[in-house]
Amino acid sequence: MIFCFPYNWKCDKELRELTNCGRLFAYPNIPTPSKCERIILDSGAFALSRRKGYMTRAYMEDLSKHYQLHADDKTICAAPDVVRDPFKTMRNFKDWIASGKYADITPVIQSSLKGRFDVSEYTYQIDFYTSEYHVKSMMFSNRSRADEAKVSGIGKVFCYAKSRGVEYIHMLGAGWDLQDVLDWATIPCLDSIDSTSYYNLGCTDRYGSKDPIANAKIIISALSKLSER
Repeated sequence: MIFCFPYNWKCDKELRELTNCGRLFAYPNIPTPSKCERIILDSGAFALSRRKGYMTRAYMEDLSKHYQLHADDKTICAAPDVVRDPFKTMRNFKDWIASGKYADITPVIQSSLKGRFDVSEYTYQIDFYTSEYHVKSMMFSNRSRADEAKVSGIGKVFCYAKSRGVEYIHMLGAGWDLQDVLDWATIPCLDSIDSTSYYNLGCTDRYGSKDPIANAKIIISALSKLSER
């Protein structure tokens, strides 16, 4: 599993030089050159929800153009999701494809429950996207720490998605401190996670440094050591 570091303008120059990791750029941020192996372009749904905004048709038109301009062969583009609303998210995906927008998008699996998820709700969405659209990548919107997600059976959900033909799985907003990052890395069938925790306030307690780049290197090193065991 790799950690995808969300864009932060204060340390972007240094982030560009990191390897054995990924990057995430939430719309409308434009991706910068990177040595990382995976680039995720996010729809900006989380920030939009915090502003009590909506995924309008105009927003989605601009998002489609953004993906067309900036996606390449190592990029995964998030579908226009709606936070905590699986059914609006599925409807947006269906409308997006039907209207001929940027085709190579990745569905986002949402949970309607705060702080946890329901396995049947997740598998319903997985079946929808794999049966109707045969998607090869999938994102999940995180609601909890890894230890809580394990108890709820998230590993089985991820592996079920892989059994349905999904090749790459990313968990959005996961890894709130170093231990949580390492716990997510032990969950089967998960390929990458992201979190702004490496640069947010309180990161000293979470990773051991006030410097975001030092924290990023700590995460990469810890994941590398874990994979060698």
